[in-house]
Amino acid sequence: MNLNEAFTLFQTQVSNMDSLWAYYSTITIAILGFTIASDKATRSRNEILVIQVGYLLFAIGNALAIASSQRTLIQLGKLVKQAGGPESLVNAFQTWEVMIFHITVTVFVLIIIDVTYRYNKKMQLSSSVGS
Repeated sequence: MNLNEAFTLFQTQVSNMDSLWAYYSTITIAILGFTIASDKATRSRNEILVIQVGYLLFAIGNALAIASSQRTLIQLGKLVKQAGGPESLVNAFQTWEVMIFHITVTVFVLIIIDVTYRYNKKMQLSSSVGS
């Protein structure tokens, strides 16, 4: 495999990774927007659990896809280096680093959803007591 072919494969994989992260970001923002902006979405603990479990299942699937894609990206980076390409252009984060970030964001989103539920519940109780 020559340098041009290896670098093209590397760039294609970077684009694939960008798509996976864009998908994750979009769903994450949508879930947060839905739960924060709509007190109807956080009326009961069951509704919150469904949102959290659904998001967690999505995040796990997305994390698996990202991890696989990251491993491929690292291997393609090695091919580019072997073909004589500059190392500085194909450096990639280690898969574990990417997963730590993904897991951290996912956990914070789940916490924010829970905090939103608790806040809305508290506001509902205080408004019913004041009425």
